[in-house]
Amino acid sequence: MTAELIVPRSRLEAHFGQVEKILKAHASGTAEPQLVTEWLINSVVTGIVGTGCEVIQRNRGRAAQVAPAWRLSGETFAWIGYREEWALEPAAGATQRYSFRSTGITIHFGSVGEIDKPQMFRAEWSGFAKWSGESYAFQAGNAGHPHWQFDAVDSLSSDDYSNEAKSLIGEIKSSDTEDIIREFSEDMISDGIQNNLTCAKKLSRVHFASAASWWKSDVSGAHAHAPNSVADLSTWLEGTLDYLSEELVRLR
Repeated sequence: MTAELIVPRSRLEAHFGQVEKILKAHASGTAEPQLVTEWLINSVVTGIVGTGCEVIQRNRGRAAQVAPAWRLSGETFAWIGYREEWALEPAAGATQRYSFRSTGITIHFGSVGEIDKPQMFRAEWSGFAKWSGESYAFQAGNAGHPHWQFDAVDSLSSDDYSNEAKSLIGEIKSSDTEDIIREFSEDMISDGIQNNLTCAKKLSRVHFASAASWWKSDVSGAHAHAPNSVADLSTWLEGTLDYLSEELVRLR
């Protein structure tokens, strides 16, 4: 039976300590990521800070820090961003209790000291909670939980990257191959690229389920799962980062 995950503050603090250890274990070189937690009036939000971490601008939301994790090629690293959010529950005696809302890992590519570190993809897990009104539900309707979301196209089609692409096209057109390039209709090429780009950018909205058991006979709700404990969350984080450690080697 799916249920909301609610824990006391002491258990949540211990959980954040475990998350910090996992993040440190996957950081590159001398980087020392730490969790900084904001205990707000109605919620708790935690994220990364620390030695070797750098500030990035997320595609959605405010700026955050990321930690270098895996070297991809040359001076290019995959960087880890992390965010976790809980909501304060109505008072039940003297003990403060918090209900799980979401946890998420973002992966960025870039070099040390480089301002631009495009957000490439995310691994996220939203809880079973009262997102609106009094009814319990998973976030984003019938989406998969946990899930992956891909941001590369959206990130790399920003104005800065588009300007670089236009500059490159200008250089090509001024070369000796100008007549060959103009063999095709510029309007046709532009429209085709724009249509494909518009469609591809929408991929960032798709929730790609990462824990779906569709091969089982009872597939009802087989792709939406809620954590039963904070141990589930830390195990998911460690397993996801271990998996990325193996998969990102393919980009070298």
